[in-house]
Amino acid sequence: MSGVKTIVKPTEALVDERVHVQLQGLPQKIPVTIKASFQEERLRFCSYGCFIPTQGGQVMVERQAPAQGMYTGFEPMGLFWSMRPETFQGQNIRLLKRSVTKPIVVKLAVFEGYLSWDELFDTPTKPLAISKVYRWYKYKCSKRKSERRKY
Repeated sequence: MSGVKTIVKPTEALVDERVHVQLQGLPQKIPVTIKASFQEERLRFCSYGCFIPTQGGQVMVERQAPAQGMYTGFEPMGLFWSMRPETFQGQNIRLLKRSVTKPIVVKLAVFEGYLSWDELFDTPTKPLAISKVYRWYKYKCSKRKSERRKY
């Protein structure tokens, strides 16, 4: 499965904007797990979803419900909103973003097969593909006025 490709559009967006995640180049009917994770200071958050590729070897997160994972049903942003603290950090952990001038960098890693929550943290295999998504709390100052969202 060396030809696996992750397509994320856009790769930079505000935290309340939709991100489209698609996988290509997968063998059909062989399950994969997508792990979404990020670290903010010493805290680490994670979510996952297990998907079965279509006959064309694709997974379109916004159009497919995971077979198992952190959420159920058709949820285009499920990998993002269902994140929770990794298990070894204890309970009642909350995300506190100290600097809104820096993005949350979410890493998306794709693994072959179904992985459980516990297996996500000790995966014996290398990911088939990795990509990053930059989630901003405010627009960067370098953006031109014409590119800014109009309210």
